[in-house]
Amino acid sequence: MDLPAPNVRTLSTTVQALRFIDIHEVSIIGFFDEADQEGPAGFANFISSTQGNLDSGFGVVTSPSVHNAFKISTTPKIVMFKKDEPTVTFQGNSSNLSKLKAWVATNGNILVRHMDAQKLSDISSSEIPVTLFFYANAAQGNEIKQMLQDLAPEFTDVLLFYLASIDNFQAIAQQFGLDTKDDRLVVLYPPKGHHFIMPANVSLTIDNIRDFLNEYLADRVQRSLRSQPPPKETFTPGTVQVTVANTLMEVIGDAKKDVLLELCQPGVSECPLLSNIINQVARATKNVTTLKVARINVELNEVTAFFDIPHVPLLLFFKAQNKTALSYSGVATPGKILEYISTSATHTFEIQEEMTAEFDPIVEEEPNESQSKLKNIEEQAMAHVANTLHGMGNTI
Repeated sequence: MDLPAPNVRTLSTTVQALRFIDIHEVSIIGFFDEADQEGPAGFANFISSTQGNLDSGFGVVTSPSVHNAFKISTTPKIVMFKKDEPTVTFQGNSSNLSKLKAWVATNGNILVRHMDAQKLSDISSSEIPVTLFFYANAAQGNEIKQMLQDLAPEFTDVLLFYLASIDNFQAIAQQFGLDTKDDRLVVLYPPKGHHFIMPANVSLTIDNIRDFLNEYLADRVQRSLRSQPPPKETFTPGTVQVTVANTLMEVIGDAKKDVLLELCQPGVSECPLLSNIINQVARATKNVTTLKVARINVELNEVTAFFDIPHVPLLLFFKAQNKTALSYSGVATPGKILEYISTSATHTFEIQEEMTAEFDPIVEEEPNESQSKLKNIEEQAMAHVANTLHGMGNTI
């Protein structure tokens, strides 16, 4: 059968038909008798006239064996298969173009989609805000899906709705700062990369979700920062305090303490070396109660919401009585950094001999040839870090 519509698939086997249904959010398949001419022609005209969308697929089946597999007892018949939703059968004349269009317009929209890898790519380029509901278990996901399906028609063309299993999308959930055991609703606005989290203390009812979405559309919801979840481990003096976007201002804003903040990210070659240096500084100052040594991953935390980051790695110092960020641009060694913070702090302190004794030596006093090479490599690396730290002015 020769159909004029270039975007229609002829499905000759049951396996082909099942695969076709599986790869499309909405599949519209016309089941026709091999001798039928009028029905397929009308269906083909309908396909040619529709604009369609990326989630829809159109297929034609004339094989009796495929008819039997799908329990099609009479033809012609046009069936809409919707992922994770009941099928819908067209009851009118398959040659009636206007009725077919109305049928698709009424039934063809997927109100709430399940997240997968392809959908994640689609979401990232969406111009329309996306409502993501992260669920921890399937039963809760089904309950929320029904709730969102009832709610979605109120927000047609202004919001898209998706469900996502936290187990399958932990990395995405963590970027939003979500706990992997909680059910949470997030509105994402891809063009700006902003997201808005429904407060955890608000119960998940259809009325509360509606109110939150309306408040968002009215621009009355404060955006949430991209942030890792706060660390659960108790901070131990002598170690670097790991901070995240959601706790950063609390850490550096402590008016009783001077704060040294390391900003790094995975994949930057200088960061492991600087992190090792800052670990030594934290260890050396474990008894200085007026000082915090902290670290933040700028790749997973939206630090630019607070101040500019001209490069990484970056060391910033915040005095207790003046929280203007001072960038450290001196020599990248534990001793020099310790000397800088001990004299620059609001609460100055003396460097005790036992502090510097904590530093890891680069080499022994009488290095052999391999140790000399190691020393040169480490000194070059430290110089490279220092040059990076020099890449900006004294204040931010």
